[in-house]
Amino acid sequence: MSSHLIEIDGKYPWGVSPLGFGAITLTWKILVLIWWLFSSLFGHGSLMLSLLIAVIPEAGLALYEFHRNNKYGWIITPVNNTMHTARLIQESKPLYRTIFGYNKIARAPLFYLDNWKNGDYLLTFEPHGCPNANVDLLPILQRELLEYEVIPTGSIAKQYIIRKRRNRGRVIMSEDFD
Repeated sequence: MSSHLIEIDGKYPWGVSPLGFGAITLTWKILVLIWWLFSSLFGHGSLMLSLLIAVIPEAGLALYEFHRNNKYGWIITPVNNTMHTARLIQESKPLYRTIFGYNKIARAPLFYLDNWKNGDYLLTFEPHGCPNANVDLLPILQRELLEYEVIPTGSIAKQYIIRKRRNRGRVIMSEDFD
């Protein structure tokens, strides 16, 4: 069991393996179909009830995604945008789409979010053989997380402390210097 608050895996943007979810869903649908056929043979089959039972895996995934994005969406979206901006994701060849609608990813980094001191968070980057792993992620993360301060820490592993930005005036953008 992981002790991290959340793991943001570049290979699985939805947090679930498409192959694992597809295998579970297909098995569930076959079992529901067999149950419906046998209950229909004996005169007790209800197509509506069977369809409702067949949708349980998709409803479970939808609830999981809702909970995950509701609680950690403030960090998931910027980290995914950072991975795409820094070109840390390598899609598999030949290209094909997964059951979730995104291209299958061959290599991608992994980010861990942990609690830190005084309500701050620690974001740890693990490359896992991804391309462009030596790119400086600090300016990209700072641009993506405008409401938060991103402070680099750690010498070997790329780690960043993320804390809520204090309200001490307005944020200066590059347009202010034009």
